[in-house]
Amino acid sequence: MSLTGNTTITKITLEIENSNILFETYFSNKLWHVLAMRDGMPLYPVIMDQNPIYEARDTRDKKIIKLLVRHGINKEVAEILLFTAANVAGKRREEFEYLKINT
Repeated sequence: MSLTGNTTITKITLEIENSNILFETYFSNKLWHVLAMRDGMPLYPVIMDQNPIYEARDTRDKKIIKLLVRHGINKEVAEILLFTAANVAGKRREEFEYLKINT
């Protein structure tokens, strides 16, 4: 959990094995927000979409890959990281549904 203003936002952290990249995702204002982090530092901007990260979405996915590339990650590696994060998220769908319902 983290604090934003006076509102507590519950986040789901998607860690990728053998990587210094992780993704935090949360549901706010009817949109899913994805924040990529490298070595614990946030990579902005936060990417927003109507669908959770485990559902493929070309426009959102391209933005995430472009963000990672802009921060020095090889494009093919960025694609693999995103694919892995989506798979990790897919195994945690109940958490995503709970988050959406209770936000």
